[in-house]
Amino acid sequence: MGKWLVVSVVVEALSKLTLYGSVLLLFVGLPAGALATTRMAGLVALVAALLGLARTWLRGELLARQIESLYRALAEATRKKSIAGLTTSKEGQAPGDLVHCAVEVATVQALSVPDLIASFIGIALLLGVTAWRLGFLLLALGLTASVLLLLVLAPLRKRSREAREAGWHALVASTKDFSTLTGGAFEIRGSGRERTLEARFMRDARSVALAERRSMVLGGISGLLPAALAIALFATPQSWLAPWLGVRLGEVGVLAAAGVTLTLAATGALDAVMRNAPLRKDFGDFLGAPLGWLIDVRAEPARGELEPGPPITTLELADLGVRYPGARVSTPSELRVALTSGGVALIGPNGSGKTTALMATLGLVKPSEGSVIVNGTVPSDLEWERLRMRCAVVPQRAHVVPDETIRFHMSGFGCEALRDDELERALEPMGLLERLGDRAARAGTSIGDLAFGRLSGGEQRRILLAASALRPADLLVFDEPEAGLDESGRELARALFERIAKDRLVVLAAHDPSVIPAAFSRVVVHRGG
Repeated sequence: MGKWLVVSVVVEALSKLTLYGSVLLLFVGLPAGALATTRMAGLVALVAALLGLARTWLRGELLARQIESLYRALAEATRKKSIAGLTTSKEGQAPGDLVHCAVEVATVQALSVPDLIASFIGIALLLGVTAWRLGFLLLALGLTASVLLLLVLAPLRKRSREAREAGWHALVASTKDFSTLTGGAFEIRGSGRERTLEARFMRDARSVALAERRSMVLGGISGLLPAALAIALFATPQSWLAPWLGVRLGEVGVLAAAGVTLTLAATGALDAVMRNAPLRKDFGDFLGAPLGWLIDVRAEPARGELEPGPPITTLELADLGVRYPGARVSTPSELRVALTSGGVALIGPNGSGKTTALMATLGLVKPSEGSVIVNGTVPSDLEWERLRMRCAVVPQRAHVVPDETIRFHMSGFGCEALRDDELERALEPMGLLERLGDRAARAGTSIGDLAFGRLSGGEQRRILLAASALRPADLLVFDEPEAGLDESGRELARALFERIAKDRLVVLAAHDPSVIPAAFSRVVVHRGG
C-alpha cells in the first residue's frame, strides 16, 4: 500500500474516533471533575476538527495523485499497443469511456477506500472500548446485533450493486448509441433509421435511470435498518434500562450511535468500491492487468523530451515480410525498395500489404522477414522513436476531430505552433486559399480558425496533404492519398509530391496511377505464397 494511502487511512480513522471520543468523554468523565472533563472534551473536539481539515487535504492530494497515476498508466498502455489494436473498437473500451473510468476509479480509490479501511479500524476500536467500559456481555450482544444486521443488509446490498452494474453497462451502450446518432447522422437519416436508433437510445436511458433509482432505493432501505436499531435503543423506556445500565445509559447511547455511524460508513464505502468493479474491469482490460480494489500510487517520472534523430538520407526495405499472428502468409512478402532521393510508389491489389509496408517503413511494425535499413543501419526501438520525429505521415483514414479547427489539424493536432502566413502558404498550392478565405471572411474569423468538421471530405483531404509539406520532415509517407479527391485534387496532389520529392524522400501507396509522379519508381507489393 502506498504511503499516501496509509497516511490518509490513519488520519481518516483518527478523525472519526476523536469526534466520537469528545462526546464519549462527557459521559465517562475524568477523576478531576466536570470542569476538567469539559476542557478535555473540547480539546479532543478541536483535535478532531484539525484532523478533519487534514483529512480533506489528504483526500485531495491522494485523488490528484491517483488521477495522474492512472492517466499515466493509460498513456503507457496505449504506447505499448499496436496501431491495429488501438484502431479496432472493443466493447466497453471507447477512449472516452476509459478516461471516464480513470477518474471514477481514482475517486473511489482516494475517497471510499480510506473511508472503508478507517471505518473497520474504528469499529474494531469501538468494540474494544465497549468491552472495557460495559463488559463482554454487552459486547457479545452488540456483535450479535451487528451480525444479524449484516445478514439482513447483504441481499439488499447485493441487489443494489447488481443494479448499479446494470446501469453502467447501459450507460456504455447509450454513449455508443449517441455517438452513432451524431457521427453517423448522414447514413442514419439518409436510410430512415433515426427513429429506430432514437428508440434504442431511450431504452438505454430508461435502463440507466431504473438502475440508479433501484440502487438508491435499496441503499436507502438498508440505511434505515441501522437507524431503526438506534431508534429502538433510545425509545426503550429508561426505567427498563436503568437497573441494568444505571448512569451508563448515555454512554451506551453514544457507543451505539458511533457503532451505527461507523457501520453505515463502512457499508457505504464498500458499496462504492464494489459498484466501481465494472469500471476497474474495463480499465484493467485495456491495461492488460486486472486492477484490485486497492491500487498503489507510485510517483513515476514523466518521460522526458527526445532530440530528433540524424537526418534521414537513405531508406532500404530489404526482402521485407510481415506476418501477423494467426496469418497464414506474409503481407507484404519479399518487398525490396532502395531510396536515396526522390520518391517511390507502392502499388498492388487490396490485401497485399501496402499499408503494412508503410507502417514498417516508419518502424511501427516489426518485420517477420528481412529488415528496414535507415542511413545504412537497422534502427533500435529508441532510434526509431527519434527518427520518426523527422517523418510525416498522412494515413488512408486520417483521424479527424470535428469540433477542432483547421489550425489544430495542420499543426499536428495542436502539437506545433503555426502562424497564419505559414498556414496560408501551405494551402495555396492545394487550391484552397481563395475558397477558404471567402468562407472565413463571411464568418468573421481567420482561415485557421474555421471548424474542420464543417469542411467536405475532399477539402479535409487537401488540407491534410498540404499540412504534410509544412513539417520539416526528411521522409514523408502517404497511404492512398487520392482517397476523397476529385480529378483536380489528384492533379494538385501529384504536383505536391513532385515538389517535396525534390529535396526529401517520399513513399506512397496508391491505387490511382494519376497521383503518382512520373519520376517516382514503382514497386509492386505481393502477398506471400
